[in-house]
Formats: sequence, C-alpha cells, structure tokens
Amino acid sequence: MAVFGSFGAALAALTVTAALAPHGVWSGDRLVMTVMKTGVRVQGDCSDGLIPAPIRPDAHGRFVARGSYSEHSGGPQLLTDEAAPPPAATYTGSIAGDVLRLTIKADGDTAARHFTLKRGARIKLLRCA
Repeated sequence: MAVFGSFGAALAALTVTAALAPHGVWSGDRLVMTVMKTGVRVQGDCSDGLIPAPIRPDAHGRFVARGSYSEHSGGPQLLTDEAAPPPAATYTGSIAGDVLRLTIKADGDTAARHFTLKRGARIKLLRCA
C-alpha cells in the first residue's frame, strides 16, 4: 500500500510538471514572450505585459491566463502615466510544438492583439523612445 502511495505522489508531481508551458523565449510579430516557471513577461516594441503565474495549457495546448498589458507611445510621458497601474488583460493562446499563437485583450479595449510566436526565435525590438 505504501508503494502505491509513493507511486501516486510521483505520478501527481509528474502530471503538474508536464502541464506547464515550455519555458524559454518565444518571439515573433514584434513581441517577445519569456515563459518562466513563476510566470510570463511580455515585451513588444511599445508594450509590456506580465502574467504573474505559470501558464498551464490543457491537453490540446490551449490556455487562458490573466495578467496586465499596457501599450506606450514615443516621446515624453507624464509622471501620472507612470504612476497608474497597467490595465488588466486576458491572454488566450495555443501551443503546438514550437509555435505559440497568442491573443491579448486588455480590459476596456475593443480590439484584441494577435501574435504568432516561435520558441527559441530571437527578434530585435524597436522600443518606443
């Protein structure tokens, strides 16, 4: 009975580990997404986002996560703009092999942003100045 209990605990640990999105850098479409075991950081040419928890895709590679996402414009920023917390956002996506299709919709926005990212790809962002 103790052997089965140990096997069950090991299987449960393996299942949780397998359910996390593959860690690393996913890039493309002017966006870099860094997936870590603790969460996700998103950087675009003129945008930043954060998912404060790990992404856990379902058996088909699909996921939904809540986080924040904000877009910036070039030029000087008002001090009050920096003090405001970034808008909450919903991240939906699917992972198939080394391709991640991502949709980001900030709360209150009417339009969603769509990206196709590739694992391990590197791009150069042209950050807003």
